[in-house]
Amino acid sequence: MGHDKRLFPLIYQTIPYAIFTIDRRGSITSFNRKAEELTGFCTEEVLGCPCSEVLRSNCCMVGCPLKSSMVSGEGVEDREVVILRRDGQVLPVSITTAVLQDERGKLLGGVEMFRDLSIRKELQKRLDLHYDLEDLVGGTPVMTHLSEILPQVASSTSPVLLQGESGTGKELVARLLHNLGPRRRQPFVIVHCGRGFEGGLERELFGRARSVSPGEEVERPGRFWLAGEGTLLLDELEQLSPAQQLVLLEVLEERSTSPGARPNPVRVRLLSSSKVDLAAEVAAGRFHRELYARLNVVGLELPPLRERKADIPLLVERFSKRCNVLQGRVVRACSERALAVLGSYAWPGNVRELENAVEHAFLISTGEVLQVEDFPKTIWELLSDRPLPLATPGLKAPLRLTEQRLIRDTLQRFGGNRTRAAEALGISRITLWRKLRGGESKA
Repeated sequence: MGHDKRLFPLIYQTIPYAIFTIDRRGSITSFNRKAEELTGFCTEEVLGCPCSEVLRSNCCMVGCPLKSSMVSGEGVEDREVVILRRDGQVLPVSITTAVLQDERGKLLGGVEMFRDLSIRKELQKRLDLHYDLEDLVGGTPVMTHLSEILPQVASSTSPVLLQGESGTGKELVARLLHNLGPRRRQPFVIVHCGRGFEGGLERELFGRARSVSPGEEVERPGRFWLAGEGTLLLDELEQLSPAQQLVLLEVLEERSTSPGARPNPVRVRLLSSSKVDLAAEVAAGRFHRELYARLNVVGLELPPLRERKADIPLLVERFSKRCNVLQGRVVRACSERALAVLGSYAWPGNVRELENAVEHAFLISTGEVLQVEDFPKTIWELLSDRPLPLATPGLKAPLRLTEQRLIRDTLQRFGGNRTRAAEALGISRITLWRKLRGGESKA
């Protein structure tokens, strides 16, 4: 078939991605069938028009990826934005851009490919809206207590400070506080304080007037305004600079923000989270004491997974159900041998790492039961030079028996050394001794 250029137009029109090209001025020069389908515009209508008038994306006026690519010479991959269809429907899409140049490197224009994310977004939205206490998996005393007090905390308007290592589930608890409370039908907005924002974090939080043409300004709303009467989560609060801490404190004291010429009252329920001990940061002079007091009206701490390993079977079951929905699979269980290996791992990334591991296993597995080898190699490769835990029948065995089997196996691998076994299990020697005594008394 060789390099038959006659195939290019055919490929361009039949590829299952929306594609269009622009010239150096930003005017559309081609528009394939999938682009027509997703936007609602036909090719004859858009040729020669500025792409911003056709897509009307939330990034067309500021930070257009395609124009940025043409300036920098570097493409953008899988950036999620929203466009406005001809019928006025908002459509979430993922865009990828590239620069068009001739053989001598002269700029000709740009090309953008975008794909529809609405089905995935809708499914994710349904899952997010249905977060409830069942998603707070755990039978340990700390998790049980958290489940008991969350409905009461959710019904209040007091600020809540969530603390715990990365991946322990702070965002999940924040969503539960939102979904269980009276603001569940209002927006839930997250601000990741550690990210770099164009114009700074203050503009992102409180908004600011921006120019769209000489002599014309529009007010760009901040996250406080976008959250409305819903919930605003300030994630990675420890990343705020001293100056930003003072600005936030002033907003909390005045209960209003001023993104433009007029003040806007603050009506949101404010939640915040930190992966470090903010009390220690206050003592060290790195975090404002008064701001900490205002945000820590209710303080909730989430334990790392290494301190609640007995919850791993329950967490795997929960994540498996979620993956079955998202991936259209019918995985019914995780082998007990795999559960024992998961229980021997230290989980530095906590619950998030376990969730990613289960998703990895779903992608690798071809059967209805997840096996040890389906999980990431980093989890089980350290056991490759030792006998793996023996599988036993009955995946629905009581959690206590699974825990005892895991303890015995870990002790065997470390030659009966209780100190090393306790370290591997993420528990103290006293806790290990108590669990061993408990197992003997029930045997």
